[in-house]
Amino acid sequence: MKLYGSPASPYVVRVAIAAKAKGLDLPYSDAPGGGIKSLEYLAINPLGKMPGLTDDNGRHLAESSVICEYLDETVKGPALLPSDPYDRARVRLLCRLIDLYTMKEIGPFFRNMDPSKRNQAEVDAAKEAYMASLKHIEHYLGGGDYACGDQLSLADCVLYPSFITAGAVLPAFGITNQFEGLPKLTRWWQAMSKHAVTGPLGKQHSEAFLAFMKAPRA
Repeated sequence: MKLYGSPASPYVVRVAIAAKAKGLDLPYSDAPGGGIKSLEYLAINPLGKMPGLTDDNGRHLAESSVICEYLDETVKGPALLPSDPYDRARVRLLCRLIDLYTMKEIGPFFRNMDPSKRNQAEVDAAKEAYMASLKHIEHYLGGGDYACGDQLSLADCVLYPSFITAGAVLPAFGITNQFEGLPKLTRWWQAMSKHAVTGPLGKQHSEAFLAFMKAPRA
């Protein structure tokens, strides 16, 4: 089985976390052909994005949340989706909130990293929308050490690296504690930072993402 992508990507890292939670070490593999737009990689993932997965039968999948659910269903180990239908739906809801709302608002920050070229109106709108998305996530979190229930779930795998990415970008815009005033997210974040699965992979992601941000651009 191969996971294509870089640890600098929160979408790739969520798959690595899900695999590790199942007891599977899934190392990062470079995209064949020299990059995600190469013909070789596009044959695996025609979306031309990270991550991509090739399973043990040589079949290919794209989209991180889909890959995570596939691993959950095919790899032995603790279930990442709760057995209770409502809790299972809540885990999926948290994943959708982070993808459709929270991570969507990171784009404007990336586009405005250079203060000399910053569109302050765009930044202000992104700040408001981003913080609103956190309040929605706060509402649906369980309030304990895990996003839902008493063990690692797909929601933890998806949320944790996303917030690491955001936490590396937001200080440039005056947000030094994205969870201020959000007690459930604060407790959850502290627990995930110390967790045996999410902690080390999160640290690896943080280091890789910061290196990516510091790398010279053409």
